[in-house]
Amino acid sequence: MINDILSIYTNFIGLFSITYIIFYCILAALSYYAIKKSLNTKYFIPNNVIIKSNYIPGVSIVAPAFNEGATVVNNVKSLLSLTYPKFEIVLVNDGSSDDTLKKLIKEFELVKVDFYYQEKIKTHTVRGHYKSTNPLYYKLLVVDKENAKSKADAVNVGVNSTKYPLFICTDVDCILKNDTIIKLAKPFIEAKKRVIATGAGIRISNSCEVKDGFLVKIHFPKGWLPRFQELEYVRAFLFGRMAWSEINGLLLVSGALGMFDKEIVIAAGGYFHKSLGEDMELVTRMRKYMYDNKLPFSIQYIPESLCWTEVPTTKEVFIRQRVRWSRGLVQTLFLHKNVFFNPKYQRTGFLIFPYFFFFEFLIPILEVIGVLVLILSFIFLHEDYVNFLYLTLTVYLFYIIVTFISILLDDVIYKNYANAKEIIILVLMAIIEPFCYHPINVYASLKGYYNFFSLKEQSWGNMQRQGFDTATAIKKEHFFSQNRIKTEILVRFKYVYLTTSLVFTFWLSTLFETYSKASNGIAIPNIGLNICYKLINDFWSSIIVSLVLLPLFILFGFIRKTFSIRFMTVLFTLIVLGQFALVKYSSTTLVNLGADLLGYSFSDMYLAVTASESLSFMFFLPFIIIPLLYLGINFAFTKLNNKRIILVTSFIMLLILGSLKLFLPDLSDSKYENKLAFLTKDIIRFEGDKNIASNVQNIKFKSEYPMLKPFKSTPDVLVPYFNITNKKPNIVVIIVEGLGDEFIGKNEYGGFTPYLDSMVPKSLYWENFLSNGGRTYAVLSSLLGSLTYGQKGFLELNPFPAHLSLINILKANQYTTSFYSGDDSNFDRKINFLEQNGIDNVVDKNNYGPEYIQTKANSGGFSWGYPDAEIFKKALIETNKIKLPRLDIIQTLTNHEPFDFPTKKDYLKKVDRIIDTHPNLKSQKENISSYKDIFACLSYTDNSIREYMEAYSKRPDYKNTIFIITGDHRLIPIAQKDKLCRFHVPLYIFSPMLKKAESFKSISSHWDVTPSLVSFLFNNYKFNKLDQTAWMGKGLDTVKEFRNTQDIPLTRNKGTIDDYIYKDYLYSSGELYRIKDNFDTEKINDGTILNTITNKFDAFKQLNAYLTQKNKIIPKSLNLNKQQDIQFSKEEQITINKLTKGLNPEQMFKVARDLASKKEYKTVLLLCDFILNELPNYADVRTFKARILAREDEYKKAENELLIVIKRIPSYDDAYLALMDVYWWSDQNEKSFETGTLALSRGIKNPEIKEKMARSQKKINNSKQHK
Repeated sequence: MINDILSIYTNFIGLFSITYIIFYCILAALSYYAIKKSLNTKYFIPNNVIIKSNYIPGVSIVAPAFNEGATVVNNVKSLLSLTYPKFEIVLVNDGSSDDTLKKLIKEFELVKVDFYYQEKIKTHTVRGHYKSTNPLYYKLLVVDKENAKSKADAVNVGVNSTKYPLFICTDVDCILKNDTIIKLAKPFIEAKKRVIATGAGIRISNSCEVKDGFLVKIHFPKGWLPRFQELEYVRAFLFGRMAWSEINGLLLVSGALGMFDKEIVIAAGGYFHKSLGEDMELVTRMRKYMYDNKLPFSIQYIPESLCWTEVPTTKEVFIRQRVRWSRGLVQTLFLHKNVFFNPKYQRTGFLIFPYFFFFEFLIPILEVIGVLVLILSFIFLHEDYVNFLYLTLTVYLFYIIVTFISILLDDVIYKNYANAKEIIILVLMAIIEPFCYHPINVYASLKGYYNFFSLKEQSWGNMQRQGFDTATAIKKEHFFSQNRIKTEILVRFKYVYLTTSLVFTFWLSTLFETYSKASNGIAIPNIGLNICYKLINDFWSSIIVSLVLLPLFILFGFIRKTFSIRFMTVLFTLIVLGQFALVKYSSTTLVNLGADLLGYSFSDMYLAVTASESLSFMFFLPFIIIPLLYLGINFAFTKLNNKRIILVTSFIMLLILGSLKLFLPDLSDSKYENKLAFLTKDIIRFEGDKNIASNVQNIKFKSEYPMLKPFKSTPDVLVPYFNITNKKPNIVVIIVEGLGDEFIGKNEYGGFTPYLDSMVPKSLYWENFLSNGGRTYAVLSSLLGSLTYGQKGFLELNPFPAHLSLINILKANQYTTSFYSGDDSNFDRKINFLEQNGIDNVVDKNNYGPEYIQTKANSGGFSWGYPDAEIFKKALIETNKIKLPRLDIIQTLTNHEPFDFPTKKDYLKKVDRIIDTHPNLKSQKENISSYKDIFACLSYTDNSIREYMEAYSKRPDYKNTIFIITGDHRLIPIAQKDKLCRFHVPLYIFSPMLKKAESFKSISSHWDVTPSLVSFLFNNYKFNKLDQTAWMGKGLDTVKEFRNTQDIPLTRNKGTIDDYIYKDYLYSSGELYRIKDNFDTEKINDGTILNTITNKFDAFKQLNAYLTQKNKIIPKSLNLNKQQDIQFSKEEQITINKLTKGLNPEQMFKVARDLASKKEYKTVLLLCDFILNELPNYADVRTFKARILAREDEYKKAENELLIVIKRIPSYDDAYLALMDVYWWSDQNEKSFETGTLALSRGIKNPEIKEKMARSQKKINNSKQHK
C-alpha cells in the first residue's frame, strides 16, 4: 500500500511540476513583453505636462501607523515632499501604544479639529482628526482611532477621511520616490478603459542611507534575512505582477504601495476589517464588483521601483509577518470560493483563482509532503525515488534560472546595485535560498493555514521598527545582536558536541566489532593497524554525516533553535543505532551489508543472522547501551566549562587524521570502511546501475538477440580426454558450499581435504577457476545455465526470460534430472529456477525421513537443514529408483554458518592432528585454531564426498558417469587475502572414462562449464539437434599455461556487479589489479587499461539489462522450458495489486481464506496462483487451492496439486487428508483408501487418516454388495 501511495504521489507531483514550469515560462514571456512595452511608451505624456495640467485628479495618500514612533516623523516628511499638484496625506494612528501620536503632534504642530467625517465604510471608533497650525503642513491630516487589530479597518478610516477621487494606500514607514504619485496616476489619466487600481515595484530600505525621511543612497541589505527578501521581491514583482498586469489578471496590489479608484473601493465595501490579507481581498472584491455590474476595467502594474520599505530583520518578526500573509491568502480564497470556475468572473474564476490555489496555496503543503515522500521512498526503497530526486533537481534548477534572470533584468532596467559584487552575492544566495530561506516561508505558510482553519486569532502585529538614524535604536540593536550571537555560538557548540559524540560512539562500535570477532575466535591480521584504519574512517564518516545534515540543522535553527538541537540529537541517535546494527550484522555474518540489502528480503537476512547467532536479551542489550552511551557522551561535553578544549581537540584531529587519510591509500579498502559509509556508497552505486538498466528502452544492439550464436561456435575441448561409449553418460554435479581453492592441495590452507586433494591427479583440474558469484545465489544459473545476472541475480527474475540450461537440454534428451540439497529450496528461489527448467525431482529438507539426522537447531529453533553426509546418503538412495541416463545435481550445506554437524567433536580433534602432520600449516596454527570449526567442516564435507564417491563406485553405472565438482564461492568468514579470493574455487571433471588427467592454469569460470559439457555431449552422443545457443561463457580453456581469453563480470552480492576480469586484470570497486600467474593480485595504476575495462563493464551492464528485462536471451522458438510462470492479465494484475500490495505471503494467504468464506472462489484461485508463482513449495496454499478446485468440481486439477504437495513434502498430513476428500467427493474410494495407506506407511499419525480410510472402505464394500 505504501508503494502504491508513493507511486501515485510521484506521478502527480511530476505532472504538477511540469504544469508549474510551463505556466511560469508563460508568465516570464508575458513579463518580458510588458516591460518592453512599458519602456517604449513611458514618455507618451511627459511628467511636466501632467503636473501643469488643470485636469489631473487629486490624490489622497492613506498611511496607517501602529507603533511606528521610531520612524513616523521622518517618513511623514518624506511623504509631504512628493511632487504632485493636488494631493493630501491622511495618516491614521491605529491606536498606537507607543509615542507615535505624541511625536506627530509635537513635530507637525497638530491640533484636534472638527471634521466632517462621513462613514461610507463602516469602521471602528474614530477618536478625532488633527490638522497642523503650520501652513507648511496643510496637506497633512492625522486621524486617531481605536485599535481594531486590523490594518484594513485603519485604511477604511483613512478612505472615509479622504477628499480626492483617487487614493494611495501605503505604510507610514515606506519611503516613496519623489514622482511616485505621478507614475501611479498616469494609467488613470492615459487609459481608455477605466483603471481601478495601479501598483508598482517595492524595494528594501534596510541599510539604505536615509536622512530626514529622504532616501539619499541605495545600499545592498547587510543582513542575511533582508537579502533573501530582496531576492524574493525582485522575482515576485518583475516576473509575477508584470505578467498578470499584461493580461489584466492582477489580483494583488501591495498594501505597501497601491493607488485605487475611491468610488469603486467604497462601492465594493472597502477593506474587509477581519482580513489579514486586506490588499488581495480588496482587489478580489473590486474585480467581482466590476464583473457583477458588467463594467469594463483594468488593473495595471508600473515596472518601476517607487517604494522602499523596511523589512523584518529578525526571524520572529519575519515569521509573524509571513504567517499573516499566508492566512490572508487562504482567507481570501475561502471567502470568495464562489469565484472558482465561475463563468461570470471570466479569467478571475478560470485562471487567476486556480493559479493562486494550486501554485500559491498548495505548494507549501506539497513541498512538505514531497520531503516526507522522499524519505519514505528511500526507507521503503521505492523504485521511483531516484526519479523523484531528478524531478526535484529540475524544479530547483528552473527556480535558479528564473531568479538569475530576474536579478539581471532588474539590474539592467533599474541599476539599483552599486557594483558587481552585490549582484554576485545575490546570485550565490539564490543558490542556497531553497535550503535556508524558503523552508522558513513554508513553515510560516503552514502555520498561517493552521491558524486560519483552527480559528486562532491574530492581530495586524508590530514590525518593531529600528529606525534609520536613531542612535538609541542602534545601541539596542547592538545589544540584542550581541545576545543573538552568544546564543548562536552556544547552539553551534552543541552541534559540535553532537558531532564529536558521534565520532566517539562510532569508535566504540568499531571496538565492539573487533572484540566481538576476537572473542569468537576470528583472527584479525594486524589488529592494531586494522583498528587504526577503521577509527580514521569512522572519524571522517562522522564528519561527512555532520556536514550533510548541517543545512537541516541550520534550517530548523531558523524556526526554533531549541527544536533544532533536539531534532538533531534524535536523528544522530538513530544514525548511531543504524551504524551499530550494520556493525552487528558484519560481525555476525563477516560481510559488510551493502546494496545486497535491496536484494534479500528481511526474512532472508534474518535467517543469515540467526543461523550464526541466537536471538536473546544479550543480543539486543548492546542496541540499548550504544544509544545511551552516545547521549551520555554528548551530555558530558555540554557540561564542559572550557569550550576551547573541544575546538582545539577537533582541529588537531582534523589535521592529523586528514593527513593520514592522504598518506594511507589502503584506507579505502572495504574491510576498513565505516559500515554506514559502505552501505551508502554501495546503494548509490546500485542506483547508478539501476539507471543504466532503466534506460533499457534506448539500448540497441546489432541483433535482437545479441548473445545468440551457432552451436558450433563452442568447440568440443573435452573429447581428447575421454573414451567415448555408446551410452549417454550420467552427469553428477557436486556444488560444495564455501569450497575455495585455498583449501585444496598445497595451497595456503591445504591439508583439510585429503580426498579432494587426491582427486587432482586423477581429474581434469582447473586451478585458476572462478565462481561468477560471491554468494550461493548465483551458482545454479551460472554453472548450469551460463546465464547473466539480472539486477539482483538471475534467480530473482520474475518471470524468468526464456533460456537454455543443462537441465532442460538434458531433459529434452531423455535424461532424468534431479536436485538434492539439505536446506529449503525456497531460499534464493532455487525451486523456481529448477521448476522452470523442468527438473524431474527435487529433494530438499522437506523430503528427509526420521532416519536422517538434521543439523542441530539454534536456541530460536532454526536449522538450515541436513548435513552433507545425509545429503549424499539421500542422493544415493533416491538414484536407485531413477532410470538412466541421469543428471544429478547435489548442493552441499554444512560448510556454512553455524558450521555445525554431527560428530563435530571428532573432526575438531582431527583438525589438531592435521596441523601437526602438515608442516605448511604449523606456522598458521594460531590462525587456523581461530576458525577450527570451519576447518572441521571442510574435513567433514571432504569425507562425505569420499564416502559418496566410494559408494557410487560400486554401482554398475559408475563407469559411465562424469563427475563435476566445484565450489559455489570461497567461504566468507576466514579472512580473504585479496579481492579475487572470494571467487577463486576449484573445478574437477572426473570420470572412469577419462583417458588421462590434466591440470590447467588458464582462467575459466562457472559460465564455461555447461557450454563445454553440452558441446561434448552433442558432438559425441546421439542428442537432438541444437542449432543455436546463447551462453555467456565461451567454454572451458584447456591451455595448460596461465592466460585469460575471456571477459568475466563478477557479482559479489545480490544487487552488486562491481568486479570485472579482462585479460590478466581485475577491476574491483573502481580499483585496478594485475592477476599474477599464481592467482595473487597486485594493485596497479594504468589509466588506459582502466578506461578500457570501464567501457567494457558499462557495455556489459547494458547488455545484462537488455537480456533480462526485454527477454532477449533466446527466442521463444528455442525455449525448452515447458513449464512457464503463470502470466496474469492486466485486469487480474489490478485485482492482485489491490488485494496484496504491501502484504507478505502469509497475509496474502489470510486474505484468500477470508475471500473463500465469502465464496469468491475465482479471486481466491487467482491469489493462490500469485503466491505459488513466487513460492511453489508453500504447501498450505497449494492444498487450500486444491480444496477450492474440488469445490468447483475440478477434481483432476485438485488431485494434481495435492500430488505435487505430497511429492515435495511427504510428511505434510493435510495434503493426504485433502486428497482423500477429493477422491471421496469424486467417488474414487479405492484411491482414497490407497492414499491413506501411503500416509500411514510414511509415518503420518493424524487420526483422521484412519477415519477417512474407514469411510472409503465402507463405501467400497457397499459398492461391491450392490454389484
